[in-house]
Amino acid sequence: LLIIFLFPLFFYKLGQSSLVSFDEAWYGSIAKNILKTGNLFLLYFNGQIYNDHQPFGFWLIALSQKVLGSSEFAVRLPPAFCGMLSLVITYLLGKELFNRWVGFASAIALSSATWFLFRARSGNLDVILTMLFLLTIYLAIKSSKNIKFLIPFSISFSVLFLTKTIVPLTIIPALIVIFWQKFSIYKISRRQLEMTLISLLIFVSLIGSWLVFQFSYQPDFLKHYLN
Repeated sequence: LLIIFLFPLFFYKLGQSSLVSFDEAWYGSIAKNILKTGNLFLLYFNGQIYNDHQPFGFWLIALSQKVLGSSEFAVRLPPAFCGMLSLVITYLLGKELFNRWVGFASAIALSSATWFLFRARSGNLDVILTMLFLLTIYLAIKSSKNIKFLIPFSISFSVLFLTKTIVPLTIIPALIVIFWQKFSIYKISRRQLEMTLISLLIFVSLIGSWLVFQFSYQPDFLKHYLN
């Protein structure tokens, strides 16, 4: 019911208007250049290397353009889909922490947030980032109860860091709170240790690959990134 009734809020006439000349057209162009160059880690805009943001959001937009062609709808589809998915994850998160009705009410509340809905219908990175924050928190809570969710958590955590500037760092205090008791150094099991090491390897591999590309082509990348 949540998906059926709220679907039009995100997708109705999504591609009707032209792309806004800042974020939307800019990001659509960067994603289109990924298809032209075939380079997933090195982004280009106007013939110059673009490193203001990490590539994951642009990967989604590029995939949409690859399947649907270069259009307003294709640029806006990934954020709109992530907006819809954010409601589903909010429901699951509320259900996990409290009960189904808390989850359902929370998802309805999020759908009523005008700025969230506006950004979800825009070709930008904000709602993609929001969805990954929600997903990472949800999978962290599931991982703290069942070790089998640790690898999906590490993947979500990794792509969160590959989405937009250093904003993802703000999730770390929450993750410490979630995992503190479960993964105490004094009572961690061998299975937990193995899964933790695999998860760390996934994180380091994904983030490391991106960093290697940046430093290879831009020695002053870290200074620019932190600025």
